[in-house]
Amino acid sequence: MKFRSQNLIQIISLLLILFSTSSSSSVRSSRYSRSRRGKLHRGQGTYYNPGPGACGSTDSDSSPVVALAAPDFDPSSPAGNPNRNPLCGRSVKITYRGRSVKALVKDRCPVCQSGDLDMSPVVFQEIANKDLGRIKIKWRFI
Repeated sequence: MKFRSQNLIQIISLLLILFSTSSSSSVRSSRYSRSRRGKLHRGQGTYYNPGPGACGSTDSDSSPVVALAAPDFDPSSPAGNPNRNPLCGRSVKITYRGRSVKALVKDRCPVCQSGDLDMSPVVFQEIANKDLGRIKIKWRFI
């Protein structure tokens, strides 16, 4: 009876190890969309005139949207299809010199560096004067 109890404990331990390993690898494989939730990012903030975006929607200058830097956006696109990127539609909170604004990820910025955001004019103007053109921002997914 003692021998069987030890075997049962070993089997349960092995299953727990296997289960915890598969859970952590699935968290890692979800990449940016889950692993960096809430992480504070720093980068350059610019503005652009939205139109048809990488996420499959068409937005305008008055839409509260941002384009995420390609190095941050692309790894989450399944099979390279940006329309199915899980980051599309995610909310971000952007801060510049104590002023904050919320916006939705709806596009991809091909010339931005990791951490940068390209904002619609309405979003940019909530935190800075458009004449500045480029500002140092902090932002996070919310």
